Amino acid sequence: MLKKFVRLFCVICVLTATVNQSRVQAQILEAAYCEWDDQFDEWKLAINEDEYVFAVRQFGQNPYRRWNLEFVNLNEEEVRGFMQLKREEDINYWDFFFGDEQISISTIYRGDIFLWKISDGEKSFTFSASDQFGTEWVDRYEKDIDWSMYQVQEGDIRDWYIDEATGSNLSFAFRIAASLLIIELMTFGV
Repeated sequence: MLKKFVRLFCVICVLTATVNQSRVQAQILEAAYCEWDDQFDEWKLAINEDEYVFAVRQFGQNPYRRWNLEFVNLNEEEVRGFMQLKREEDINYWDFFFGDEQISISTIYRGDIFLWKISDGEKSFTFSASDQFGTEWVDRYEKDIDWSMYQVQEGDIRDWYIDEATGSNLSFAFRIAASLLIIELMTFGV
């Protein structure tokens, strides 16, 4: 009887750890919104109503277009990071660091700001604008990834919805990088 109880307890512990681990790896962004109506340098990338990534664009001279990131989950665990141009004034290449993840972001075709690739060496994700105004962005023929980001009200860059059904096929850092890059491009231009 005791052996069965111990075995059942071990199975429950393993299942709980697996579910919690997949929850951490499969964070899904639901929306992005500007913190203030008249300034565009502070944003919240919402996971749910209680959790979000806070993104602040560096004040003052900012030739690398640097953004600082902070995420605090419900367990008070904190992850910090940043996104910035790889080279001053070259919009085609970006560096993205979030926790222990390092990601490269680049245009597919030099000068085409409507088609992007995010990669970490092993995995990659491409996405593009659905129109010439950048009001909606979608994954570009990605296998097992269904991702889009679009303006809540067309023409209003302050509020965005993010729809996805990708499960753990797209890391949390990739999701943040894609969303923040779109915010940067559509808010501050080329």
